[in-house]
Amino acid sequence: SSKSRRQRPGARRQPARTLGHGLLASIYVKVQAGLYCINNLANTRPLSFQSESELLGKPVFDLFPVGIAEAFDRDDKEVMRSDQPVLNREEPYEAGGRKGWVSTTKVPLHDKEGRIIGLLGITRDTTNSKLEPLERIRLDTAVEHSADSVVMLSPTGKIELVHPASAPITVRSREQPAR
Repeated sequence: SSKSRRQRPGARRQPARTLGHGLLASIYVKVQAGLYCINNLANTRPLSFQSESELLGKPVFDLFPVGIAEAFDRDDKEVMRSDQPVLNREEPYEAGGRKGWVSTTKVPLHDKEGRIIGLLGITRDTTNSKLEPLERIRLDTAVEHSADSVVMLSPTGKIELVHPASAPITVRSREQPAR
């Protein structure tokens, strides 16, 4: 019947809407006009929204500062124009008063006839991975300039960092017995 046909497409869309819930990556689908039509929770929270439905029908210009929104919009249009994906590109991010870095993948979506109808985007926050090397440099510098004896252990008890001046005092080889 025509009623059962109308229900089946909605039933097929439901898994797509819940696919990304529980993942840390933002997953979203935009139509050719650049409006969000599917979002997961990870895409809504950094933008200070409580549910995916609050983003539906919005363009990036309603969500991001102008310069970033222009770059995202230009990128989306190029992916759909060229039919070429963007894969794991690092780019700056600013939303909800927070700045950072993300890795973005965008792929064009096609209808049954092969026409481009939008794009699927997956964005992961990579801010911490960019900061970790900087934090390690800061820590190494602080330890080197410390007047105190400093030894840093891993959670398994492995020595990871030793103040150079205290190394002869605190570090022993495996062959040396403990006193």
